Amino acid sequence: MSQPQTLLDEQTAPIPNEGEAIANIVIREYGHIEGLTGLFEIRKQQGIERYGVALQPFNGRDAQIDALQEAVDLTVYLRQLAEERRLSGQDPTEAMAAYHQAVFMVRRVLKLGAPDQ
Repeated sequence: MSQPQTLLDEQTAPIPNEGEAIANIVIREYGHIEGLTGLFEIRKQQGIERYGVALQPFNGRDAQIDALQEAVDLTVYLRQLAEERRLSGQDPTEAMAAYHQAVFMVRRVLKLGAPDQ
């Protein structure tokens, strides 16, 4: 698989295959937690509408790059949320805690290194 020049470059569209939808796996593993199944179902459907296919393994994209990009986005969105709560006089403590966890998630994704060839 050819890699983008940097970890933040755009990738090609996913290639459909016979693999199981990753959202279905997550739902099997964590669907018992109240409220999660519906969220994952909705996001799976949005992915199908946007890309024509649910997220599947071996879809021609680099999952680590996708994960890093999403983790970076999550980090800045959570910091935005904390700042907006702080500026509006609300308690930003939980948003800041989530933000700090997101920063560590970015670091963990980076530490995964290159996949085995």
